[in-house]
Amino acid sequence: MGERGPKPRFIDVFCPNKECKLYGLTNQGNVVGNGTYISRGEKTRRYLCRHCGKVFNDHTDTFYHNLRKAEKTIDLALKMSMKGMSIEAIADVLEVESYPLQIEWKALNFCLLSFFL
Repeated sequence: MGERGPKPRFIDVFCPNKECKLYGLTNQGNVVGNGTYISRGEKTRRYLCRHCGKVFNDHTDTFYHNLRKAEKTIDLALKMSMKGMSIEAIADVLEVESYPLQIEWKALNFCLLSFFL
């Protein structure tokens, strides 16, 4: 029990650690809240698996993981890309520099490939 009472348990969240015995299982009571922090201008919850000790957050194992822009910005950039716009044109519309966008674009493409494969 914590100093201010027991930590809340999250029954709809599972441990993303593939080596954990409870990997992928929800409603086990092993995942507890481990604080929050501000990421990309929004509140992000941090979790802890009590079984294996893995700390993870809302973006773990999603293609938003480790990207620096807000989810809405990434979604908009993806839509513009699917319509055939170049990275330079997307950067101009979003009013960001194209070089950092290219770096994040490569990371996003890698995440999308690994997500769908």
